[in-house]
Amino acid sequence: MRAAAIRGVGVLPAVWLGFAATTWAQGFQVELVHPQSDDQGRYVGFSQLTNATLFGVVAPGAAVKAVMVNDRPAQLFASTLAPFGAEVDAPSLEFRVTVELGPKGKISVAVQGQDGATQRFALEPAGGAVIDRLRERVKQYPDAARERCRLGGALRDAGRLEEAVDEFRGSLERNMSCVNTRVSLGIALVGLGRPEEALKEFSLATDTMPDYAMAWLNLGLVHARFTRNSAEAVRCFQRYLELEPDSTIADKVRRYISAYK
Repeated sequence: MRAAAIRGVGVLPAVWLGFAATTWAQGFQVELVHPQSDDQGRYVGFSQLTNATLFGVVAPGAAVKAVMVNDRPAQLFASTLAPFGAEVDAPSLEFRVTVELGPKGKISVAVQGQDGATQRFALEPAGGAVIDRLRERVKQYPDAARERCRLGGALRDAGRLEEAVDEFRGSLERNMSCVNTRVSLGIALVGLGRPEEALKEFSLATDTMPDYAMAWLNLGLVHARFTRNSAEAVRCFQRYLELEPDSTIADKVRRYISAYK
């Protein structure tokens, strides 16, 4: 997902969260990327009440005016991902928003088109069913990198990080250039207490796509929290702010920079 923001709508994601389900409606397609969802309107739920940052993709992006998630406005960004069922080269937008969700919390996504009409998508929590469905899709499309990444995301969100790492690595074997997968792998490695490996993945992501803001943010956090390299942390945070200066966590990142200088 590229970093260029479309001004005027919404909110940004929390840091160690990263990467998917589609619900259909006439015209638009929506895929929830975190928490992971499947193509049947279900997502991996949360074990407790959580103030969670959600993100997903909607296509066709050019027809979208605004996205609301549980009645909260989402921030929109250009995306390289396509929702389930969309053409690979379909223009999409990433949406990000922070909402409060519990174990049984439903997610409602409302997409307003440029014509003013609104389409709604409803997703329900069903962690095990999501993982089973995404395993089925991997069997259906064994060579599809994106399907392995989706399964990895579901396993990660369910707390099964070792399995998630295996799926993300399997996805990268099929598409080494996918920065979304690489950042997701890095996030899972951080969760497993393996920051050196995560550092490598985030660095490769920034090399592959220098304008991918979330890779810079996560790279900076690894330096800040684990390597204690404050100069590198500041450099990464500054690059993030160049790419997403108006994000809802931008002020927090600026405070990080002030603290490390």
